[in-house]
Amino acid sequence: MNEIENKMPETIEKEKVRKMYDSLLAYQEDEHTRNTRKIRNGLRTMAVIPAIFLVLMLLSGASGTLKIVFLVLWIGTLFAISTYLIIVEYMDHKLQSKISEIEKDAIGEGTEE
Repeated sequence: MNEIENKMPETIEKEKVRKMYDSLLAYQEDEHTRNTRKIRNGLRTMAVIPAIFLVLMLLSGASGTLKIVFLVLWIGTLFAISTYLIIVEYMDHKLQSKISEIEKDAIGEGTEE
């Protein structure tokens, strides 16, 4: 009877760990999907912004000074979007590497039993 009682807490603990692991994997998949969408939208924005500035510059009949302002705004916007994309990709990479590390630990623990 004592052996059965000792095994029950282990089983319950393993179930809790498995549920936490499954929820962690679900969170990781959701976050990766969101990050992929963010990156895709950021790249689209990087393609659209120069066209918008070009059209504004051409339609406004900009003088030399105004052309420089549009150019500076365009470059600043591209730097800002690039920084955003780098940060999103870095966060996604760190999340993927942490999950990979957790999976390796879980596989290592599973072979010890």
